[in-house]
Amino acid sequence: MYSTDERPGAQEECDRLSEALPAFNVETTIKKDPTATEMLRAIREVQDRSTVLSGLIVIIMSHGQRGAVHASDGPINIQQILLTMNSAKLRDKPKIFLFTMYYLFSHDRFCRQILTFT
Repeated sequence: MYSTDERPGAQEECDRLSEALPAFNVETTIKKDPTATEMLRAIREVQDRSTVLSGLIVIIMSHGQRGAVHASDGPINIQQILLTMNSAKLRDKPKIFLFTMYYLFSHDRFCRQILTFT
């Protein structure tokens, strides 16, 4: 996920990740400007594919505040994101979460990138 309003070059960062990661057998899925509900739904959808995945990388690049990242409809608690991943479907599979947040008082548009590797 990345903010484009206050971060020139954010789209380029997302494009570069999407181009580079397949060389490491990493499948990328990008969700642009999701609401908090859509963000959690995207994580649950990946869990449903867990039988064919050997692990999960989630990269969230957005604006944020202490303990929360900004979805398109407001902040979502990081703890809630992590608890969504605490699923029996992904037990014994490595999970990597990368959060890059710019602390601002207003939220901006962003996209979410969920990366999976087989």
